[in-house]
Amino acid sequence: DDADGTPLAAGKDLVALQRDLAARERLAVAAVAPIEERTGITAWDFGNLPGEVSTMRDGVQIHGYPALLDDGDSVSLRVFTSALLQEKVMRGGVRRLLLIAVPVGARAVQRDLGNAGKLAIATVTSLDTLQADCLAAAADQVLSEFGEVPFTADGFARLVAFARDHLPDRAAVALATAAEVCAATGSVRARLERLVAPAVVAAADDARAQLARLVRPGFVAAAGTGRLRDVVRYVQALDHRLARLPEDPARDAARLRDIVALEARYTALLRRLHRDEITPEVVEFGWQLEELRVATFAQQLGTVRSVSAKRLTKELAALGA
Repeated sequence: DDADGTPLAAGKDLVALQRDLAARERLAVAAVAPIEERTGITAWDFGNLPGEVSTMRDGVQIHGYPALLDDGDSVSLRVFTSALLQEKVMRGGVRRLLLIAVPVGARAVQRDLGNAGKLAIATVTSLDTLQADCLAAAADQVLSEFGEVPFTADGFARLVAFARDHLPDRAAVALATAAEVCAATGSVRARLERLVAPAVVAAADDARAQLARLVRPGFVAAAGTGRLRDVVRYVQALDHRLARLPEDPARDAARLRDIVALEARYTALLRRLHRDEITPEVVEFGWQLEELRVATFAQQLGTVRSVSAKRLTKELAALGA
């Protein structure tokens, strides 16, 4: 209810109701915050951004947390209701402004990309699309290397100077690695086209689902540059699995059973959680499931740490699944 006792929202879906009230709360805070919200921002032209603003209303002090929201080709200045939301949103907004402030030409991004890489990319996506994906991931890496998300004009200027020195190289490395992912993807797809016998259909369907998770639109930014080399390994491990599948489909199915059970529980956990409740630990568990597939089907490729179905079952329980 509001101050007059009038219901602000009603409904049987508690999660949807909470989201609706959160949106209303943000608008209410923004309406009384001593800072003007803006849209269509393409340059840091608003001076220093305070970490927190507050105002009094009906004898109650209301706190707001300004941040820049990524709108795709520009950013918006918004006031949020918590420092946690501010932190999540601000990074994306600063990254977008950085990409606008430090344009990187195609020649620089494609520095390490040969004809074979271009052909591999063409079988999966367009070069322009993947290049933009790699630039976004590289900008995120540069922001991490810079060490802080700036809230001041001077801080952003220093970030821009840092990015001019490092963003082209990070993007070029990301694109070359992404081309390796595409090449491995092409090999997997070629094998899948040949796996049509009834005994291998279920395994082939599982492989298609895994490949769709790993190599989807925006996969470079989703994985991050630090994880991209792992994605190459995951797809190569899938290729290795499929190469051996026709030899013994029953063995493949037996090895997959525990993995599929864990993945189903993990998917159910993700569906229960609101986007803001998905912690880095939850995200990391998804990558550990990919490591488990490598350990199960392509041990010779190695894993970043020791993994087993038993260990991941305990970790998943600790996450609440």
